[in-house]
Amino acid sequence: MNRRDMKTNQQKVGAIIVAAGESRRMGGIDKVFAPLGGKPALAHVLHAFDSCDSVGQIVAVVSKANVERCRQLIAEEGLSKPIEVCAGGKRRWRRDSVSLKTATGW
Repeated sequence: MNRRDMKTNQQKVGAIIVAAGESRRMGGIDKVFAPLGGKPALAHVLHAFDSCDSVGQIVAVVSKANVERCRQLIAEEGLSKPIEVCAGGKRRWRRDSVSLKTATGW
């Protein structure tokens, strides 16, 4: 099998971006949308996963307040992979936003 065949037969994975925090220690700045090099921080993360060949799908978990803003950012950035946006729970830990069972299908 040559390199090209290996690349096309490569299994795809999904990426979950956990970004539903309240940014309590940021002094009122929403770190998800804080500008970093002229773009919101989340845009850089989305582009990194969008450009990764092994990632086939992306899920962005954001606060309820940021769901529509995140969808708008995705539309503006012109990303090529399927991206789902969902609201996170009260806490990241204890299965409110992310759980091993959900992420792995156990």
